Amino acid sequence: MNKLEKNQNYTNQTFEDIKHTDENGIEFWYARELMKILEYKQWRRFENVIDKAKQACENSGISVFEHFADVGKLSKRANNAEVVIKDYKLTRYACYLIAQNGDSRKKVIALAQTYFAVQTRKQEISEKEYSSLTEDEKRFYQRNLTKKGNYSLNQAAKNAGVKNFDKFHNSGYKGLYNGETADDIAKRKGLRYREDILDNMGSDELIANLFRISQTEQKLKRDNIQTEKDANKAHYEVGSKIRNTIKELGGTMPRLTFVRHAETDFNRAGIFAGRTDCNITQEGFEQAKKLLKDDEKDFDYIYCSPLKRTKQSLEAIIPGSVPIVDERIIEISIGEWEGKKKDSFDKDLVALYRAGQYTPPGAETTSQVDKRVCDFVESLFDTYKNNEKILIVTHNGVMRSIKRNFVKDYSNIMSKNLGSIVLTEDDFEYYEQKKEKLQDSR
Repeated sequence: MNKLEKNQNYTNQTFEDIKHTDENGIEFWYARELMKILEYKQWRRFENVIDKAKQACENSGISVFEHFADVGKLSKRANNAEVVIKDYKLTRYACYLIAQNGDSRKKVIALAQTYFAVQTRKQEISEKEYSSLTEDEKRFYQRNLTKKGNYSLNQAAKNAGVKNFDKFHNSGYKGLYNGETADDIAKRKGLRYREDILDNMGSDELIANLFRISQTEQKLKRDNIQTEKDANKAHYEVGSKIRNTIKELGGTMPRLTFVRHAETDFNRAGIFAGRTDCNITQEGFEQAKKLLKDDEKDFDYIYCSPLKRTKQSLEAIIPGSVPIVDERIIEISIGEWEGKKKDSFDKDLVALYRAGQYTPPGAETTSQVDKRVCDFVESLFDTYKNNEKILIVTHNGVMRSIKRNFVKDYSNIMSKNLGSIVLTEDDFEYYEQKKEKLQDSR
């Protein structure tokens, strides 16, 4: 069974994965590779769909040859004899027509229609047309513009003396994303190796990057920049100015819902878990299933820690969800106390620990936990500006840190299993004010 047959959860990235680019930077798809994605097993049947697409192309007065280029591929038979099999190099428009003429009963056909739709339009569309697009269509449209913009920027950068293009592009990302490189952004978004971060951005984020790209190109040309160092500096400065402008203009901050995992076997046995992996109980699983009503599960993004008790809890809360795993929201390390019964320690020490006034031998300190947790929350408020609803399934140690740093009035620093905290723009402003006062006092 091949990779495509194993994974039926197709996404837009699936079509990106089989896309090719020729020596002139022109994108195309091979028909036989597309056939597998669209779940056709026989070439004969898929070629019938191609013929219908070619007819639709011809009826529109568009050159079939330009969009459906005949190519031959060598294929080895069992006796090592080589034969030429028929294939096509397809433009995005050709793929769109194929999707339009495919078997509409297949879910992947509908996904293909959406994916290939926007790029079949003219490069420039009216404001009214753009506003009527869905978010996916807007994203595809802006993604196409950023690709073309990056190609033009690379030419300008090359003329300015740039040789290390990774460093050049990271300079722009660092400016726009508060010091983050492309790898940092990919890690934050939970992307796989070699996934393009631009393919995983919403339309607004793509627009900000397109502005960064176009303004940097203009600056390189306008200022007649001739050294790699100055080009990198210019790219960083443009990104930083755009970042500051976005911050000044504001936007609607996200709504963060933090939830502690369900009851675990360690909880029931009275054992300190820390970063030791343990399972949630059946009762905990059943309770997690009832945590949210169906109309409360519509989250734009979901995060969880690397430990399986958060993943198991999330599966109970929203079955089938695919979270972004982030190390910064892992449970606090409690050193020598991990895996041991709570009643084996002095009660007064345990009380001090729960109050955040004692650190067990070899454990993570309160300040260390606060640093990574605050960094995580800052990155979310910094990245999401469109009223996104975000669910974070995490641990008691992280919840305690959230309360210490972001919640103005709280009565109990401990969080029960499946307890929740919601952070909004007001909470983040409170945190930033505290942070500024602390810096001023130093």
